[in-house]
Amino acid sequence: MHLLAGDVGQNLLSQSEDMNNSGVVCGNAAEDEQIEILLRKMTLAEKVQVLTGRSMWSAGGVPRLGVDELRVSDGPHGMRGFGLHGDYGALLAPCETALASSYDEALIEEVGALLGEDCARRGGHVLLGPCINMQRSPLYGRHFECFSEDPYLSARCAVAYIRGVQHHVAACAKHFVCNDQEDYRHTLNAVIDERTLRE
Repeated sequence: MHLLAGDVGQNLLSQSEDMNNSGVVCGNAAEDEQIEILLRKMTLAEKVQVLTGRSMWSAGGVPRLGVDELRVSDGPHGMRGFGLHGDYGALLAPCETALASSYDEALIEEVGALLGEDCARRGGHVLLGPCINMQRSPLYGRHFECFSEDPYLSARCAVAYIRGVQHHVAACAKHFVCNDQEDYRHTLNAVIDERTLRE
């Protein structure tokens, strides 16, 4: 997968396995120029379409220019697939809490690479993960999807995980902060003062 100018983005041309030193998939100057040409050929509406969700698991492409849709999948510990209830045959890795408990960044990067490879094999372009929310309360039922209550450990684990995934596809870090309850999760607005947020 080619990431625009080293940033997390979608390949507008081809699947590329070039890597930079940080482990992020990147292109070369010739591909970057081809992308610029494609962008100049796109109408404003087509550029918006590329960034707009077509379905829960895809964003629009530009068929007249041969730009495929961007396919995303949920998957902090295994690619769900392209349906709400998942697909059969998914690779399931240990949850993020278990990975963080290993204190082994190389292992976490290897797991990320396995998940990224599985996502690419199954036709995905972006793996929605890792979850980087801090574990603020043991009552929250989805903390197994987060690395730790410790910000330093969580950051080191997230970087290793993302580096591994991005050997194959883009990673999309999610649930940044204060995603701490399931009740009303789609409408909740957490208003927290700075001190409480940092404690």
